[in-house]
Amino acid sequence: LTSTMNLLNDTRGDFYLGLTSFGCPEFVDLRVEGREKRYNATLLMIDNHPMIHYPFFMSQLPLHAEHEAMGAHFSYEGEWPLPAYYVDPPSEYQTARKTVGLADLSHHGNYLIAGEDRVSFLQNLMSNDVQQATSNQGIFSALLTAKGKILATFHLYSLSDAYLMTMESILSEKTVAHLNRFKFRSKIKISPLRWGKLLLVGPQARPFLTAFLGSPPPDSAQSFFVRETDPVLCICQSETEYLLYCREENLPAFYQTLLQAGSEWGIAPMGQA
Repeated sequence: LTSTMNLLNDTRGDFYLGLTSFGCPEFVDLRVEGREKRYNATLLMIDNHPMIHYPFFMSQLPLHAEHEAMGAHFSYEGEWPLPAYYVDPPSEYQTARKTVGLADLSHHGNYLIAGEDRVSFLQNLMSNDVQQATSNQGIFSALLTAKGKILATFHLYSLSDAYLMTMESILSEKTVAHLNRFKFRSKIKISPLRWGKLLLVGPQARPFLTAFLGSPPPDSAQSFFVRETDPVLCICQSETEYLLYCREENLPAFYQTLLQAGSEWGIAPMGQA
């Protein structure tokens, strides 16, 4: 294929490749999260232009249907269609400045690192001291090569029997692949965590969470607490920003509960534009 070929995304998560005089491949092999599948090409006419079409499944947020129902406009981050905005970005920005905005970050990579060697294993690979991650205080760190080059950055939280590592979705695959490369005989297990991740941001976030949870949320950066019920994890990013983790199967109901309970605090959904 030449540089004249256009690569377009549509909201169904399909790839359309423009035909050139040099022809197009009859199939494309895609590898997503370790799974590889071959997709055959179909010739389509779009706006009187011949296009070659390779349909494939893109990742979707657990709340994708809810965002659609609320009128979200989507944009792509890698393989993820994410809510860019619902009404318009300026008004959602003002919501986050004056009351409280609710954003869905469930596309972020979340992994549990368990096993009796987890402390020594991570200590040899990251830039920060892993023992600074305590039962109520997380840390920000970087994953390093043997020569000290930064491969990825992440947040690390110490749970009762494992570490929670969370990072941007675009870093997930590379980060986990690097960790697995150095497992050798270490007694550790790295597994994806199926939790939803929501961000509350704004001056009313803390008053709302105090009322919603029945007690004040954590109050210093990267401090957190764990609960038996959703949200199972609450993390303070700053005095106006909080992360809530919820079991994926409970996420739609929990999301709606937040919107209803937060109405008197002016809570509103917020895109990522």
